[in-house]
Amino acid sequence: MFPQKVDAARRLGIDVSSYQRSDYQFFQNMKANGTKFVIVKLGGSGGGEGEHYQNPKASQQLAMAQKVGLEVGSYFWGEFGGSVAQAKKMAKYAVSDAQKFGLKKGSAIALDYELGASQNKEENTKAIHEFMSYIKKQGYKPLLYSGSYYLKTNVNHSKVNKSFKNSLWIASYATMAPVNGPNYNYFPSLDGIAIWQFSSAWYGVDGNVELLKNSLKLGKVKDDVKVTKTKKSKATSYTVKAGDSWYSIAQKFGMDQNQLAKLNGGTVNSELQPGDKLKLTGTIKNDAKPTKVKTKIVKVKSLGKDRKNWKVRLIDGSGKYSNHYVNQGSRWITSKTKETKKGKAYLIGKNLYVLAKYVKIE
Repeated sequence: MFPQKVDAARRLGIDVSSYQRSDYQFFQNMKANGTKFVIVKLGGSGGGEGEHYQNPKASQQLAMAQKVGLEVGSYFWGEFGGSVAQAKKMAKYAVSDAQKFGLKKGSAIALDYELGASQNKEENTKAIHEFMSYIKKQGYKPLLYSGSYYLKTNVNHSKVNKSFKNSLWIASYATMAPVNGPNYNYFPSLDGIAIWQFSSAWYGVDGNVELLKNSLKLGKVKDDVKVTKTKKSKATSYTVKAGDSWYSIAQKFGMDQNQLAKLNGGTVNSELQPGDKLKLTGTIKNDAKPTKVKTKIVKVKSLGKDRKNWKVRLIDGSGKYSNHYVNQGSRWITSKTKETKKGKAYLIGKNLYVLAKYVKIE
């Protein structure tokens, strides 16, 4: 791991998109590693995002992050260069997505501006100002995300900071290797930074640290959310075919598999049969309200100096060894134990357990 100086008073957080999981256990595990907040991608527009992309997991990710007791915010990819008109249109998409996915007003919506800038720095800045102004007028907290070098090259960040004080969320990495926390010796030199994304490999995801206390103004998620498709389709139902799974059907229509299953009265572990008819739209309770569950934190023990590069193999719900492993020294939240032929085990993942002999309770 890269050496670091960690300030325990500053909150650490992650940002997620459709590439990350959306289940409760994932966010529990990240909480065990020190995560205090989660910034969820709502969608995007322009460039590779097309006219309007929506993250099919956004609603579920927001709900589950809040359910485990983490605070939440959001971001939206906007590739509009220096066009004020395009910036306003994309800001409207961002607010629409936030409302659709249940993110209440007062929450943060960050503009992800990292590609497509025009050669005119002032025009880029005006367009960004238009986006952030619309976000603010709609009752949300505007932020601006970009890489340190990209922002300095293409945006008058001093003007942005003057209009939207302490609104910058800056990415600047000391290394691309995995890290345990922020290395403040590599802090990006810019005024108005509220959040610093210090790594793309903090426990497998983007790691962030909030530099100014409560500057993020994290929001809340509605408990009743309308489940809809993010891919264009007139279909309101789907008949299961041989070989289908919750995941494949969700992918087909641009939905989160967990919400699709819940909409149809089941879970992703519920068995599907050819001929089953599934609803594709409706309203569900997304269980966003934080729940108090008795949990423990388990830390994977060291296996010894001569085995420092080894990993601990997990078992599945049937007690058989799985193809999943965890690192020595990693920490996990658990709320369930299981007695197996191999001994007592703690649930740390979706139907994945670590044997008690390899961990200690913190």
